[in-house]
Amino acid sequence: MRPNPESYTVRQVAGFAKISVRALHFYDEIGLLRPAYTGANGYRYYGSEELRRLQDILFYREFGFALDEIRRLLDSPGFDRPATLRSHRRQLKAQAGRIEQLIQTIDQTIMSEEKKTAMNPKKMYAGVSPKKQAEYEKYLTDRYGECATKGIAESKQKTRGWGPADFAREKAGNDELNREFACLLEAGVPPEDPAVQALAARHHKMVCRFWTPTPKAYAAMGDLYGEHPDFRTYYEGFHPKLVPYLAKAIRLYAERELKA
Repeated sequence: MRPNPESYTVRQVAGFAKISVRALHFYDEIGLLRPAYTGANGYRYYGSEELRRLQDILFYREFGFALDEIRRLLDSPGFDRPATLRSHRRQLKAQAGRIEQLIQTIDQTIMSEEKKTAMNPKKMYAGVSPKKQAEYEKYLTDRYGECATKGIAESKQKTRGWGPADFAREKAGNDELNREFACLLEAGVPPEDPAVQALAARHHKMVCRFWTPTPKAYAAMGDLYGEHPDFRTYYEGFHPKLVPYLAKAIRLYAERELKA
């Protein structure tokens, strides 16, 4: 029996928020979101305050904040929840127009592909954010120097002529690959296991569709996933501990297969 009718179990809260029970356990472990109390039955229960804090956490994650930064912000004495929510709303409204434009561009591209007709070049990239792409390129060149510069140039050459549908297809494939990594992680399969290494081989093949990394550069990709907030947020969306797991898997693949 539930001790308090306005409290909820871990599984119930996971269902409300559409996240995994493991994610809630992980938030508890790192002190980001503690349950309100533990009942006599040993179950952890969350109340209204905890539900609001989880909502704040998930909103911040949508905007690319790392978990440690989210904890710092939420625990700050000056945290103003209504003001923060209004700020989130402004950012989402600003993004909504670009997202709608991207959807229209993808729809037009699909129609063009199905009818085998040429698409107006001026409309092929509507909604794509050159500013965000430029930010990523600057980060990579500042972090990795000439190696990154060559990789970016190769990627632009390989993807020349790609439209939104092509990039959407690659993202969907990458999402599926990450879900498979997350399932093996959740099942306790170690990164050196052949099943995980088979996924690492698929990951390397996917990367090579954009650029051809050296073994050293490929191994370093795991570090990039953990360092850059956008990448870290993306991978943590599949599993809270996916970044170090994936980093070890691809490093092992680089050491065992690419240097062989």
